[in-house]
Amino acid sequence: IENSPLDKEAFKRGTSVYFLDHVIPMLPYKLSNEICSLKPKEDRLTVTVEMDIDTGGEILKYDIHNSVINSNERMTYTDIAKILENKDRKLAKRYEYLLDEFSLMKELCLILKKKREKQGSVDFDLPEPDIILNREGRIKNILKAERNIAHRIIEEFMLTANVVTANHIFKSRVPGIYRIHENPDQKKISEFNKFIYNFGYTINDTDEINAKSLQKLLASARGTPEEKLINNVLLRSMKQAVYSEKNSGHFCLAFDCYTHFTSPIRRYPDLITHRILKALLVKKRLQQKKIDVLKKSLPAIAEHSSLRERVAMEAEREIL
Repeated sequence: IENSPLDKEAFKRGTSVYFLDHVIPMLPYKLSNEICSLKPKEDRLTVTVEMDIDTGGEILKYDIHNSVINSNERMTYTDIAKILENKDRKLAKRYEYLLDEFSLMKELCLILKKKREKQGSVDFDLPEPDIILNREGRIKNILKAERNIAHRIIEEFMLTANVVTANHIFKSRVPGIYRIHENPDQKKISEFNKFIYNFGYTINDTDEINAKSLQKLLASARGTPEEKLINNVLLRSMKQAVYSEKNSGHFCLAFDCYTHFTSPIRRYPDLITHRILKALLVKKRLQQKKIDVLKKSLPAIAEHSSLRERVAMEAEREIL
């Protein structure tokens, strides 16, 4: 409920913070891990974005509505990858009644990824560390985190849902909170261009830089000894993505309109997006009083959420 003690505490935290051995949740445990968390064979209240997508990845139509879902299974990324990529017979037999859906999800994922790449979306291939702790909480081992087809399926589906909800709010002409990523600073890109020249690479026109040219650069460096270094230096040359009440697009993802919608129990901007969507579901056009309230509150919410996100990231890095 807006302006309740729970809502004020969620706003104060802004996001959930993930450490190696525990999480500091934005919402209380009973909500984030129980009532609002997906559990097999249990009903959960949701907001669904239902889409018809063609073989080219184009969204033919969509519908956003309140819903109740009941998930079939609690799957893991590893098991899905074993089914789809390793053709694990034992797992395939266990989840036989879901195999057609898994195959369709993989097919759609690859279609959406291809479309995004065609638009110029930049994917930084920087492996995350998977840190294993012992019983005393000390580091036992550091492995390269797995990023398989299951991760990519979830990633592409979330990106698409975020784009649809952002466009829906924008086209409804009501105030919204967007996830924006501004064009990189020209000076920093020029410096980066000088750096990669030493490895035999170049960006032809740093004055008119676009995501597609950076995508081509990273593709040309893929599989080389300098790939990781170039990815890291380019990432440091980019501006940080932030939340804003103004829609100025997302440079790196090559989206004209983007928001965060898929994690309302762990990110406050997503919760705000859900509230706006729900208000639009009740009334296609919001009352002027509601619009005025949103116009007044969203700039501060966006700024605070961006700040809390940076604080959370710094805390997570410091623990490492």
